[in-house]
Amino acid sequence: MQFKQSTADTHTNNLRKNIIVFIITILLSLIGVFLTYNFIQSKIQIPPKKTSKHTSAPIQTMNVSVPTEFIPRGTQIKAAMLKKRTLPASQVNNDMILFADKHIIIGKTNSIDFTAGIPIGYSALQNSKALVFSDLLKKGERAITIPLDIYNSMHGYIQPGDMINLLVTIKKGKSHQTYPLLQKINVLATDTFYRPGIHKDSLPNSGELSTITLRVNNEQARTIIFAKSQGTISSILRNAQDNTSAATKEYKPQVLIPTPHKIQYIIGSSTL
Repeated sequence: MQFKQSTADTHTNNLRKNIIVFIITILLSLIGVFLTYNFIQSKIQIPPKKTSKHTSAPIQTMNVSVPTEFIPRGTQIKAAMLKKRTLPASQVNNDMILFADKHIIIGKTNSIDFTAGIPIGYSALQNSKALVFSDLLKKGERAITIPLDIYNSMHGYIQPGDMINLLVTIKKGKSHQTYPLLQKINVLATDTFYRPGIHKDSLPNSGELSTITLRVNNEQARTIIFAKSQGTISSILRNAQDNTSAATKEYKPQVLIPTPHKIQYIIGSSTL
């Protein structure tokens, strides 16, 4: 009887062990399935869209001349026939007439029909000579070029159409002093480029700007020429819509002229 009882107990214990092993196997399988599921989800889950901390740079625009209405071929262009249209600078080519330059074409005759709102080009005008740089100047305006270095030119990011202030630094004795020279001066050209944004991959944004050409009047031209002979001219970029003036009055050439030292002439015992 004892032998039979012992055999029954052993069978019961083995059954229990098998059940425990089975349960453990099931639990491990479930854990494995859960981990596998999470792993797959992490791989196929689309990451949340990251919001950029930096706002995109504003698109540079230019104002071009367009007809206010349909203008048939052979019509003499008048100021009232033109209006301003703003386009991205990348869409403006050298043939399009900027709105600031509309005075160049007033009085000219169109060789083709003009459609309202479509930019007018120089090639569509009769008796119109090819555009030269001086055509960008109005009556009484002059152009003058000054040298710049990579830092003084805002690392090459000055563009035609920008507004700048000019300062002059001159040597006085053993020290140097900087004075305001001119304010809100229009940039006509940078190096050989006179339309902003057209050559985006070339000099205007390359950091290798060496000169700028400015739109000035006769008095301003004389001031710049004299200041160049006295010291170094620097430029400060400003917003074209900013009409504020510096607190310090602009210096004129005569202010920059060094005060001559008094010379004494001694003749005999007399002093002149």
